[in-house]
Amino acid sequence: MINVMFFLTLMLSAYALYSQDRFIFEELDHAILEFYTATDKSSDRFARLSADIDSNWKSVKKQIENSQYQHFDKVGFVKEQDNRIQIITRLVSQDRILEAQKEVYVLLKEFQEVRECIPIDDYDLDVIIEAYDTYLSVHEIIHDEMMGLYEWTEFIWFVDDLKCKVEAMGEKFGGKMKDSNNPDMKNAYIRLEQCLSTLDKSLVNAYTPDFELPCDDLKIAFMDLIEAYIARVDI
Repeated sequence: MINVMFFLTLMLSAYALYSQDRFIFEELDHAILEFYTATDKSSDRFARLSADIDSNWKSVKKQIENSQYQHFDKVGFVKEQDNRIQIITRLVSQDRILEAQKEVYVLLKEFQEVRECIPIDDYDLDVIIEAYDTYLSVHEIIHDEMMGLYEWTEFIWFVDDLKCKVEAMGEKFGGKMKDSNNPDMKNAYIRLEQCLSTLDKSLVNAYTPDFELPCDDLKIAFMDLIEAYIARVDI
């Protein structure tokens, strides 16, 4: 039994080091995502969630400072995220939750952008972020009276890019999203595809009010998918 426990501890330690080498910090990512997707707007809840981000960040910060990363300015990165987390904490204390959630999403993106410089092809969260980030562009354009000053063909490009990234997300998981033992993940992904199909059909008449609701439904589906990702056991 002792040998088995030693082996498991060794394997977990090796995996943790491997993840750090690839600039992956799942506990921090999960803390960030829980804050970003939270719909309960009570101040106490967000104070706890922001404290969780801060606690995880302190651990990650030490790992980054003691690392041998050469491809980016780790000193500047740490300083910038220190400042961002202080801003998040202050916004929460002022009950400015929506602003805090926007900053939290930027924090998530900062880590993803660093990973773009590292040859990583198996971190599932990055594929979800890429698809969701494209959705945010589509959402912003649709809900802007001037369509973000984009030409119709340019807007369609964003929608097509979103469809490609959602499809890539399914392929990335090797079809496991639809076949997942996690029903929440499976249902959220199917719902995402359905909402995207509805949005696509609504574009036929090029009448903005017709595709505002499908676009908003897409966000709900993305939030459900992210929440299922956080709670996943195996996908």
